Amino acid sequence: MKKKDVLALVILILVLAVAAYRYFNKVNSYEESRFMLDTIITLQLEDDEDNLAAVADSAFAVIAKYEDKFSFYGEGLVNKINNASTGKFAMDDDVYQLLNIAKQLYQKTNGSYDVTIGSVSKLWDFNASKLPPADSIKAALQYVGFNKLKFDQNKLYKPQKVELNLGSLAKGYIVDKIVEFLQNKNIDKAIVNAGGDMRIYGYKDDIQVGIQHPRDRGGVIKILNIKNKAVATSGDYERYFMKDGQRYHHILDAKRGYPSYHAVSVTVISGKTVWADALSTAIFLLPPAQGIKLIDALPNSEAVIFYIQNDEMKFEISKNMSSFLQQKGKK
Repeated sequence: MKKKDVLALVILILVLAVAAYRYFNKVNSYEESRFMLDTIITLQLEDDEDNLAAVADSAFAVIAKYEDKFSFYGEGLVNKINNASTGKFAMDDDVYQLLNIAKQLYQKTNGSYDVTIGSVSKLWDFNASKLPPADSIKAALQYVGFNKLKFDQNKLYKPQKVELNLGSLAKGYIVDKIVEFLQNKNIDKAIVNAGGDMRIYGYKDDIQVGIQHPRDRGGVIKILNIKNKAVATSGDYERYFMKDGQRYHHILDAKRGYPSYHAVSVTVISGKTVWADALSTAIFLLPPAQGIKLIDALPNSEAVIFYIQNDEMKFEISKNMSSFLQQKGKK
């Protein structure tokens, strides 16, 4: 065989080898967004399978199932519990898990975080920019109080007119359920983003996640470097209206029935999105120093709290949060 023929053969073998490597190690990516859970849900999937669109479609179906179950205004399980003529119910496993987390945060916030706030939260119409009458809030507060519930793994007792609103942690729980679904489908990598409640898994390198500036809709106030973690943000800019120069937003202190003004934005990093979601709300309801104390006492969780003092935006961070923050300068 001539030298040039040998060289051509070697090149052919190399080309075939590279092609075979790419074929057997191919990585497909797929991204899809849909409006669900009153926000934009985005799934970013990476795997060597070709059926990622079908997997995503099935994942969105799972989201729809949980959305129906937890919806405060829909016709699912939570709505049926709230409007039932009886106060005794067979316990649902998902509701049980959420109530256990809610109970812990109710205790840690001395009652400011309370998922029995439904009778009050339904008085606030942020779309109509309507401030509820003070006497209506006062009357509704008598039906708020997590200690009014009695529950275990088998049953739930809820007095009539006490209404559950699981919106402060259900979205994070659903994100975790989608991650569990994707992992059971053997999807190698995924980012599940539910309007800022996000969980990342399968990545070798950090993913940059921006924290929205609380007073600049298109701006980013800080950038996080996240690898295979969950992150959630609660802010006073998400649902609000202005009246007589006062901002009224949707994060309500369950002890007063009115918005909390200790913070303007709280971002939490944790292992599970349900905890990041619930903690971001719970910490928002506390003075920054108390919020940092709460998060520092918990394992595998960090937070950054933005608040306004003397018309200046300031922030506090938990003990290990600096390792996640990409900062150009000091606070």
